[in-house]
Amino acid sequence: MDGNSLVLTLIALKGWNAAKVVEYLGGFAFDYVKALQGLVAALSDGEKAEFKAKLPKVKWAILQNQEAGISLITVFDKAFPKKLYEAGDPCVYLFYKGDVKLLKECSVAVIGTRKPSEPFISQGKAVATALAQKFVIVSGLALGSDTIAHRATLDQGGKTIAVLPSPIDDVLPTSNKALAEDIVQKGGLLVSEYGTGARYDKLHYIRRDRIQSLLSQSVFVIQADENSGTMYCVRKSLKDGKKVFDLQGNNNPSITQHLDGTKVDAADLSEKFA
Repeated sequence: MDGNSLVLTLIALKGWNAAKVVEYLGGFAFDYVKALQGLVAALSDGEKAEFKAKLPKVKWAILQNQEAGISLITVFDKAFPKKLYEAGDPCVYLFYKGDVKLLKECSVAVIGTRKPSEPFISQGKAVATALAQKFVIVSGLALGSDTIAHRATLDQGGKTIAVLPSPIDDVLPTSNKALAEDIVQKGGLLVSEYGTGARYDKLHYIRRDRIQSLLSQSVFVIQADENSGTMYCVRKSLKDGKKVFDLQGNNNPSITQHLDGTKVDAADLSEKFA
């Protein structure tokens, strides 16, 4: 058993989640050998039996992803950034395709509604283009704002990370499959908590949004109303003490009033995201 199998099997146990896995592994300073040795004392008899039953399934799932050209990174890997598991509601593993080194780069999330209106479309593109000159751009590969962010970054020659709510070999939305392929081909990265064959669940979008927040040092909202799914990322980011920005004219009181969002002009980004 390797570290990847250990992490995925632990998180699959009843009563375990990413936070509990971080607490357990952190007790051994994320040393794989010591963590493995500590399992005997850490697991109840029922958990030991469950672990033994789930381990072969986890190994098979990892192999299925490898055969699909999808890799796996966990907290045991040096390339796995601490920012993913040191905040609340952590992430301890990711399936990925592309340049995994981007996970440790300074990044800004550029997100928003699937149906942005003018002038937010043109201004959002301008913002993403400007930010891509200094940062890796993180977004969710959704239609609308996310697509604007990814495309503007690629057009600028920058790097972008797409966080998917679906397996990497089953891109959602399907209409952005070509964009996903382009991201990888141009040195970007696709990541997901969901391995090949995973069943769709609408909660995956919320879980996806938290990863966007965890990866990014700040968040820029192109356009979003209070009921937008974008707000999951916004609230997570502000809870973790990160700055959230949006465009002038995007009248979302949850950002501009209650959550201390900062208005920016697309032409003035020089110092705000430093």
